[in-house]
Amino acid sequence: MFKRKTVFILGAGASWHYGYPTGEDLVRKVIGAANRLAEVFNDSANRTNPHRPKYVARRKATAPTSGEIRSQWIAAKEECQNLARRLRQVNPLVIDYFLGQNPSLQDIGKFLISWVIMECEELYLRMGGNANRIQLREYSGPIGGDNARYKDDWYRFILHKLIMGCVTSTDLLKNNVTFITFNYDVSFENAVGYALAETEVFQPSDVFEFVSEERIIHCYGTIRKSHGVPHRTVSFEDFFKTASHATRPEIQQHDEARRALLDEVFEGSKLLKTIDPMDKTSNACLMAIAQKAIREASIVYILGYGFDEQNSERLQLSDGLSPDHRQAIMFTNFCDSNRVNKKAARVLGLDVDTFVAPRPPG
Repeated sequence: MFKRKTVFILGAGASWHYGYPTGEDLVRKVIGAANRLAEVFNDSANRTNPHRPKYVARRKATAPTSGEIRSQWIAAKEECQNLARRLRQVNPLVIDYFLGQNPSLQDIGKFLISWVIMECEELYLRMGGNANRIQLREYSGPIGGDNARYKDDWYRFILHKLIMGCVTSTDLLKNNVTFITFNYDVSFENAVGYALAETEVFQPSDVFEFVSEERIIHCYGTIRKSHGVPHRTVSFEDFFKTASHATRPEIQQHDEARRALLDEVFEGSKLLKTIDPMDKTSNACLMAIAQKAIREASIVYILGYGFDEQNSERLQLSDGLSPDHRQAIMFTNFCDSNRVNKKAARVLGLDVDTFVAPRPPG
């Protein structure tokens, strides 16, 4: 049980172990998704496919003509192509800043981010492990079971700490811990929620309360409000598959399944926020809870977080992690990047070279 006030701050690197992209990789995946969906939208335009998802039909009347239906599909295709082209041209480090500075691209950008995150979620569940290992060419066989091999599953250590010392169900809620995440995925609450639900001592109502948004704070939203994975009639893997000799009823059935998946993605995109440089009040209530938790914490773990200046400012990290609070502060830094080390030192009010790794002589 977490008895001392503890805060975990999670960046994209914390979800990498569960198959989700880091900031730069998210840009690449969004471009890929945009190109693939543009082809589907173009095919639907050529067929005047009447099974329009909400995103495609959102600007028109409910009973458009065939010409208007085709125009809707073409408009959606062009949005995908435009986003992909501009992302390739700018090649941003972080897509959130790019969308915050390009309001006309926010709808399609959030839609495609939602697509990528949900697709990664499905891939992780289907493969039973971290598909990012394949990209690093560290794994050549079936991906299932690689969490044990590479020790990717760090959530299990959090779960162990949460459960230890709990005698009754309500003891779970006595854990003095808050999780603050900048990630859109719900992998953490899924892992914790499902595991706690399988532990007989805990009542479902207490598990549900524990994984509430005030305990697990998503600074910029998430693909769904509650943990869990919805049942789908078509997978992301099968979405792009077309049968060369499919009958008309089979094509219609596939179009309907595609529409349902795209509607799920669209609903998820509505819950996402971007780092808009003009918006300092977004999610203010949850931000206040996060800031208070950091100020009062005795222990702060910062995992997979690059100390982005704007994110740190929104959490008021420089004030919350000041030496006056006498906290134990620990952070990870992949490959011991001096860029991240310097940012961390600035946030903590230390000399900029405090964490800089010494260079070998010569």
